[in-house]
Amino acid sequence: MSNGRNYNSGGTPYQSSKSKRSGNKKSTKWIWITLAIVFSSMFLFCIVGVIGVIFLGLGMVAADVEVGVRDRPAIRENIGEIEEFNINYSKTAAHEDDEVFVFDVEGTKGDGEVTAKIETNINGEEEIIWAELRTSAGDTIAIE
Repeated sequence: MSNGRNYNSGGTPYQSSKSKRSGNKKSTKWIWITLAIVFSSMFLFCIVGVIGVIFLGLGMVAADVEVGVRDRPAIRENIGEIEEFNINYSKTAAHEDDEVFVFDVEGTKGDGEVTAKIETNINGEEEIIWAELRTSAGDTIAIE
């Protein structure tokens, strides 16, 4: 058995500890890569879920405000029957009061912007504290 290889006492070729360690490093590397991918995916899934819940909640607020202002005289006279009522995210975020929301409204007579202060009452329902309509002509009208 002298072909240039070293044999252990059992007669099998001796494997140096150096080659054993390099195999372990490869498997450890793949474990870390797999864990990183799994945790990154979970993190992104959570972020998307939170954003989805926020958008769902804001959509519900928009629906509540639309129902609350739909039949008001200022809306009927200037906008007509509401065809579209959507939250304006950029203007809502830019407003200094966190309870004031801005909505883009389009109707059969015209379009404009509804700004409303909304609070949640003791029963958990959204309540309009005040609202105003800014028409496309630039007029601002209180919604009562």
